[in-house]
Amino acid sequence: PQPRSEGWMAESCAETTSTTTPTTTRDVAVEEAEATEALEEEEGSFWAASFPETRKLWQSLFVASAGSDGTLNGEASCDSEEEALRPLKAMPVRELRRLIKEAGMSDVDCVERKDLEAKATEAAKRRSELSSSEDESQPVEIAGVKTFVLGAAQPELLVIVFHGYLAPASELLPLASALARRTYEMGCPARFLLPQSPGHAWFSLNFSSYVMAVVSGEDEKARVIRDTPSGVKEMRLLLRPFVAECCRAAKLDMNRVCLCGFSQGAMVALDVALDLDRTVAGVVLISGFLMAVETWADRLARNHRGLKVLQLHGVQDSIIPFYTASWLCELLKTNGAKTMFIPHSSGHEMGPPFVFSSLLSFLTSLIGGS
Repeated sequence: PQPRSEGWMAESCAETTSTTTPTTTRDVAVEEAEATEALEEEEGSFWAASFPETRKLWQSLFVASAGSDGTLNGEASCDSEEEALRPLKAMPVRELRRLIKEAGMSDVDCVERKDLEAKATEAAKRRSELSSSEDESQPVEIAGVKTFVLGAAQPELLVIVFHGYLAPASELLPLASALARRTYEMGCPARFLLPQSPGHAWFSLNFSSYVMAVVSGEDEKARVIRDTPSGVKEMRLLLRPFVAECCRAAKLDMNRVCLCGFSQGAMVALDVALDLDRTVAGVVLISGFLMAVETWADRLARNHRGLKVLQLHGVQDSIIPFYTASWLCELLKTNGAKTMFIPHSSGHEMGPPFVFSSLLSFLTSLIGGS
């Protein structure tokens, strides 16, 4: 199926999608082998505990854009401080400005190139000190919520990513890391926060009621999606101050926040966005479902019309059937959300490489359009 476009992000998605297709069968085989070798060497212990959908997506990112040395295109291997502080005289002006911007500094007082080089040197040192003092593999506590934090020290966008049912937040670290690098390379620094729910679930899910609803007719389906599951109210009370504290720490307003989620996490992302007093920059829903639809519709129509939403769902999804995605899409559009719905050919997972490209385009558009 082809992505459905609402116009406001169509060209960007079309461009990014077209760049990810290998040209020959040999290219695919060679790149897959190189990508697998690089991944297993770099992330060896991770894959043992990782979910299959994350590995599939993560490997596809390297296959689509890895260089001959296994690094991402446009990304130098600068793990050491010496390489991070390589001679700046060879850097293009654009790259100097990016380095300064990423460090949270301004270049408005730089009149000549030597001024840019001096400030870029300071910025590179600051970035090196930051990377050596932070360990994204260890969560920190934010407003009582254990959270993995990675990305820009001085971001222009906060991206909060909610994990799925019974999944660890760390399972989404590879995705967030890749997005953090790409947004930085594009001059759109973003900070990614991956909160961990209490007990690995944001709220209770009664799977038997969903199964019965499928075979019991339309009335039962309607009842299920109207219900507010047990634990949702407690989740809202937990996440309101969490989002507020994330904004305070980054010195950003709510209109610089994007809430994302996979599966149950998508339900959380939308529910929290509609529960807040102010409208966030955007929401990303990956393989999500519905709940409390009357509450969602009312809050969207009354308080959050114009909310930007990127909705992604696999046509082969056996966990949350694809036909339910149209219910969610219709609810969003009918009540005033600017929704872009992109189906893909996979199942209950992140999807093929163009899904990553669409997600990246959406995030950068939120920074550019704020």
